[in-house]
Amino acid sequence: MLSISSDEEAAGERPMANPRVSADEADLDAAFGNIAPAAGGKKRTVPAKKVPLFDDLSQDAFVELVNKLEYHRHVAGQLIIREGDPGRSFYVIVEGKVRIYKLGPDEKEITLAHLGEGAFFGEMALLSGAPRTANVVAEEDTEILEVSDVVLRDLAGKYPQVINSLKNFYRQRLLNNVMAISPLFKDFDPAERKSIVEKFRMKQAAPNEVLITEGNNSDGLYVVLHGSVQVAKLDKQPIELAKLKEGDIFGEMSLLTRKPATATVTSQGNSILLRLPRENFQELVLTHPQILELVSELTEKRKSATEAILHGQGEGHDGMSFV
Repeated sequence: MLSISSDEEAAGERPMANPRVSADEADLDAAFGNIAPAAGGKKRTVPAKKVPLFDDLSQDAFVELVNKLEYHRHVAGQLIIREGDPGRSFYVIVEGKVRIYKLGPDEKEITLAHLGEGAFFGEMALLSGAPRTANVVAEEDTEILEVSDVVLRDLAGKYPQVINSLKNFYRQRLLNNVMAISPLFKDFDPAERKSIVEKFRMKQAAPNEVLITEGNNSDGLYVVLHGSVQVAKLDKQPIELAKLKEGDIFGEMSLLTRKPATATVTSQGNSILLRLPRENFQELVLTHPQILELVSELTEKRKSATEAILHGQGEGHDGMSFV
């Protein structure tokens, strides 16, 4: 599981809102503890062609790596990765093009990216230990190389700089994906999205970690980057109000009303979140009134939904927010 230090800024020194990380960070230590041997496949040597992820490798080291990888060919329209499936490898495109997409709440496809030769995909599930977070389909006849968990572990030992590059790509994709699917960012152009996300800090939450406690004030506005959280009333008989996933927000009720949170939010597994500190929330809604309008509307919807659930007259939610 990729780990991120307790509360990192999602902005700063790298372009496109990459988060700032500490020098002594060991993000992949836990991930490699989860990696196990993958099933073998038919090997095929592909002509060595440098790709950005492997820029730090010498030509000989790159050829050696390529000769360890599995080769796959997919025809146009063929699904390569399915959202929700387990992931124990990632892929490098040798030739062709793929489209990465998710299904929205209305079952409509949300395109996250188009990738071509030299790009890679599938690293999120491998690094996090979670299921695949999106679908990948070949847009034309496509040839790819598969980097298994076993190969990645070996690569990490020999060439740690490659793993650092992979982590940076991973963080950037988390941010890009959430900016594409979260209602908090969808009404802004790319430059404004970048400006907004730079105000947030990145935070990792461990399984069963309590993020917001009922009866206490929320310490900020949260956006789920990866994983999921549970929202519940923890009375004598706990009542689950919602499960929130990538792109969903929470914590805004307490910020808007300036009153204690009305529910407890707990990480369901290893989750990665964006957090806008309480003291920065007022500044953000003053400079971006659309966000104030959005969270105010969500607060009213969540109040009504919560009351209905507590009175046994409702169930489920629209995946937006609760506390």
